Amino acid sequence: MRVVARRPAMAALGLVIVLVSIGAIRPPATQAHDIPGFDRFMYALGQVESGGRYDAYNATSGAYGKYQIIPSSWRVWAERVLGDADAPKTPENQELVARATIHDAFHRYEQWRLVAYWWLTGRVVYDSSQWSDYAT
Repeated sequence: MRVVARRPAMAALGLVIVLVSIGAIRPPATQAHDIPGFDRFMYALGQVESGGRYDAYNATSGAYGKYQIIPSSWRVWAERVLGDADAPKTPENQELVARATIHDAFHRYEQWRLVAYWWLTGRVVYDSSQWSDYAT
């Protein structure tokens, strides 16, 4: 009976192994590294937004951290990524939230320039001639 009871679990495990081996499913951390230029974009974004400082604070907008995430976005993104809208803005949490959000944005917009514009403005405008001088 034990052997029979384990067959469905073993079959499911085998299916997962096959799907992972052919690349049909991958853990989120791996997917981000499959995007060309992902780490370079994240580094540049952190430098532009805060000089790479996790404690940077913008008194005007309330944006905080290395990626200057505004409070309303932090609550939504932290809930989605960390399961806690009130998660502390630790360096680790900032990285997890920003990386997951940028990863998703790249898959939505498929161009780094559109991701950067979206991050800056919260909007997507495909025609860069419509962008403000501030955004270029």
